[in-house]
Amino acid sequence: MPKRVDRFDSTYSHFTKQVLETIREEIFGPDIGQNSWNTVEEYDRFLSWLDLLPEHHILEVASGSGGPACYLADRLGCRVTGIDANEAGVNAAAQRAAKLNQADRVTLPSRTRIRDCLSLMTRSTRSFASIR
Repeated sequence: MPKRVDRFDSTYSHFTKQVLETIREEIFGPDIGQNSWNTVEEYDRFLSWLDLLPEHHILEVASGSGGPACYLADRLGCRVTGIDANEAGVNAAAQRAAKLNQADRVTLPSRTRIRDCLSLMTRSTRSFASIR
């Protein structure tokens, strides 16, 4: 069986390098650690549609570097659980949450615990105010 190649390993392993942060700022404007083509303005518009409150708990699927999860927790004061299948992404997200002093509001289970999150999601979507 061929070896599995995860192309995100390199992306997430070097996500906090200054050159990549500079590129994201040039492309997106404010760099919240997004790994998609969404700008902060677009993200804020999307968030306004959800009517989220500080007491809500959000599940972010394919959380990647955790940038949007940390931004959401900071902006709205809610709890966010971010999951990703890429261990380097989970590690980058956990480091970002710790660096931003948000580890108490942003939970990033290790790849081995993703099954637990998915099980929780299928048992009761009422556990989360929004799934992003």
